[in-house]
Amino acid sequence: MRRMTIVVGILIAMLGFAVAPVAAAPPSDSIGSWQVTCGGTIQSGSELHRVYSVSMTFDYTGKKEARIYEYSQGAAIDSDHAWFHGNGQATFTGTVAGAPVGSTVSFVLYVLKGSHHQLTPTATATTTTYSC
Repeated sequence: MRRMTIVVGILIAMLGFAVAPVAAAPPSDSIGSWQVTCGGTIQSGSELHRVYSVSMTFDYTGKKEARIYEYSQGAAIDSDHAWFHGNGQATFTGTVAGAPVGSTVSFVLYVLKGSHHQLTPTATATTTTYSC
């Protein structure tokens, strides 16, 4: 009888481990939406450059950097960034001004992890082209 009680106790314990809920994986980083607004201009030497305001809304976990790159003619010409800590959803609005007025530009949005010296993308998005 004692052996039977021990065996039943072991089986119940094993069954408890078998049906224990598995911890949910933390949510992954993602970029949900963005908005690009044509702003004013700035003078640099003899060239007039367009200022763009780019807002990105993203989900993140842990310490992350949000970064926005402005591209024109295949080259990154300006960027803006900010650091975020914790978990949740945030909106970052960056200001970039690299391309001359009338140039076609696009923006690449990143959520990055790591240190300032070695960052790895965890989420990316590329906008359509703009010209204003």
